[in-house]
Amino acid sequence: MGLYPKLSMAAVVLLAAIYIGFTGFIKYKHSQELEKVEKKYVGKIAPDVLRPYFGKKIILIFWTTWSKESKKEIEVVNSLYDEMKDGELTQIISVVMDEKIDNDDLKEFVETYEIKYKVLFDENNKGANNPIAKEFDILGIPSVWVIDKDGKVLVQNLQSIFHIQEYLKVKL
Repeated sequence: MGLYPKLSMAAVVLLAAIYIGFTGFIKYKHSQELEKVEKKYVGKIAPDVLRPYFGKKIILIFWTTWSKESKKEIEVVNSLYDEMKDGELTQIISVVMDEKIDNDDLKEFVETYEIKYKVLFDENNKGANNPIAKEFDILGIPSVWVIDKDGKVLVQNLQSIFHIQEYLKVKL
């Protein structure tokens, strides 16, 4: 192998190392910023929009009817609701974030999927403009929050109910 192929190979390896290092830095920097945002509410009192529900522990779920992840979790949330409704005085509240759905479509969806827990929907302020979503700085859907009976946020912006099941068994 001549000198040029070796130099070319070395240059490719060097550029790859620089790229990996730089993108790793970007990801690290991004994760630091995300961590700041994700800890914004933890330990603080939830926005006033949830005040009527204080007095019981709350599992708050932001979701859409079109999201595959949200649909997968409905059965899990229903079973979680069944486990908790009689014993731990915990309530599950979900906020629908769909932009193109009306009350009749939502009612049909709730019946089809046999959703047992409370579903909040604001027909005038759909999607990201939903006032509850704005109050909570929702980063994506589904998004799961846990709020204690006094309104203090314990967990925010979990991207799946599956991450919270063990937490609930231990902490709540």
